[in-house]
Amino acid sequence: MKRNLICRTCQRVMRWLLRFAPARFQEWGDAMMAEMEVMKGPLQSLRWSLGCIGIILRQAIWNVCLGAGCGVWFWITAKEEDMSVRKARMIAVSALLVALVFFFAPSFRQAMSIAFDTLDDAPWANEGSGESALAQARITAERQHDARMLAYVAVHEGQLKLAQEAADQAVAIDPQWTWVYYVLTCRDLRWDHQPSPQSAVWIEKLRQWDPQNAETYFLESERLAHTERLGPRQLAENPQWVQIMARGFDSPRYDAYFQQGFDLDRDIAGIRGSANPLRFAVSVIAHPIPNLIGIREYEKSILRRAQDPSDLAQQAKRAAAFGERMMAADTIIEEVIGQEIALDGYQKLQPLVPQQDRALIAARIAQLPGSQASPRFHHLYLSEGNLEALIAYAVVVQACIVIIVAAAITMAVSAVVLIFRRIPGSHKINLVFYGAAGAMLLACVAAFIAYLPYSHMAAQVMNPRTSFKEGLPLLYSFFSFAIAPRQVLYGVPARVLAWQGVLIALSLLALWLTVRQFRKINSLSPEAK
Repeated sequence: MKRNLICRTCQRVMRWLLRFAPARFQEWGDAMMAEMEVMKGPLQSLRWSLGCIGIILRQAIWNVCLGAGCGVWFWITAKEEDMSVRKARMIAVSALLVALVFFFAPSFRQAMSIAFDTLDDAPWANEGSGESALAQARITAERQHDARMLAYVAVHEGQLKLAQEAADQAVAIDPQWTWVYYVLTCRDLRWDHQPSPQSAVWIEKLRQWDPQNAETYFLESERLAHTERLGPRQLAENPQWVQIMARGFDSPRYDAYFQQGFDLDRDIAGIRGSANPLRFAVSVIAHPIPNLIGIREYEKSILRRAQDPSDLAQQAKRAAAFGERMMAADTIIEEVIGQEIALDGYQKLQPLVPQQDRALIAARIAQLPGSQASPRFHHLYLSEGNLEALIAYAVVVQACIVIIVAAAITMAVSAVVLIFRRIPGSHKINLVFYGAAGAMLLACVAAFIAYLPYSHMAAQVMNPRTSFKEGLPLLYSFFSFAIAPRQVLYGVPARVLAWQGVLIALSLLALWLTVRQFRKINSLSPEAK
């Protein structure tokens, strides 16, 4: 009975669909129904009916598309209308086709992606890389044993337990991703909860993999401070904390793995085809910064507690040497803190060294305060003029995207009305379509030109030879898109208003010229036409 029910259901569905099929399908449908009546197996009947339904649906979709295309063509080349009208219509359609060409440019699609993200207040900025996207990436990476993708999931996964599982799998496949434990440890060391015992295991694994890095000892000291709830003034009084910090100060390397995180995010962005530098920037700056308060507090304590000039000279040398190593770090805040530590060490050391060495130390001391004003320390920040220019470009792009969307909706509605001729007044609808096509073309050109500086910066960031220090200021420039909407609401620079005025004026001019042309055509006498 079940088999007969399945067969009868398939036959009834086929008969129902054939009622809506074109007349030329009737003979073919009768032959298919005859074949189905011979079949006795339910699975065979089901497969046969599904195949026939697929053929009918494909043909129906093709007929709809073909009919729409023919309708558009007849609308463009309608011979019952005047030649001037047909020419204007062809110009509008050509403008639309030229505007669509911009969508094939990667930089233009990139501009649209950033503009849409910032115009809706970027809700994704507080959601990491997206739970669904990370879950799918993790499943794929586990299936393909992709250590790079697993490390990426571990870095951006919000749930620490899932991040640990991904990190363990990545390190088991390739130990070069052991630095991911630094990110997990920093995420676990928060003052709102006790550190988990697993963070001590992560620190030990990181130290075995990178034994000369001072950051492993600083993580351990920070974990101790969180566990014992030690305040800044209590740190120097704890002998265990002082001992751990001393090992970090004397370590030959200082690295918080910013470059490794930058390379990982850039590689994944290239593999996944991500065309949104703003999301890339948010992903990069999410890399945790080490606890610099403890480092500064230890440096002050060893200089303050020196018992004699010999001990003070030794501690000052340690501080100066560590400060020099820290100044070579990847972020500007680490460079500044390292400079302050080195400056304190050199100032304490200068009166304690022989006379012939004081001149060298004095020269170095003179260099350190001046280096704050050098391009090395200001390359991460935008000047006021550059920031205003970038905000102006961002506002132009965002305004153009809004115009493009509005023009597309207007053209779609007017095209449907004109093709199917459902309501009267087609002449006015023609004018609306032509004006929308012109506005879209102008907006595409303006957005493409305004985004050119950003597209060059995005290409430089994605260059594998670009380092973290070079790429970070370029990524910061994309935050001007996030500033732009608020700048428009709370204070618009004159340049921004000028760009918007020019864009609106050009759009209105194109619309006015179109209306004027059609008024001239309508004012002609029938004999002149």
